[in-house]
Amino acid sequence: MEAYNSDSGDGDFQMDDISDENGARGGADGDGEGAAVGWIRWFCSLEGHEYMVEVDEDFIKDPFNLYGLQTQLGKDKFKQCVKMILSPQSPNEEDLADE
Repeated sequence: MEAYNSDSGDGDFQMDDISDENGARGGADGDGEGAAVGWIRWFCSLEGHEYMVEVDEDFIKDPFNLYGLQTQLGKDKFKQCVKMILSPQSPNEEDLADE
């Protein structure tokens, strides 16, 4: 996939950097359930999120759909958030405690 060009103009962020590390994030609940659920499905299943829909990972990885977010969040926080969202695991207690 080609480089993500943010509003900041640094252009060195690669969407592949995020997708390659999805499985590397530790954080299964210990019961194995987190690995099957994934962050997107977990988030959509929360109470009050009945009208949220799951979107394809390609939509989330598309730089057009992420335009401006890196500027608002900062590069490191942006990468961390996208990694978490694309992770095949649901968040654990440590993830949820991290602001």
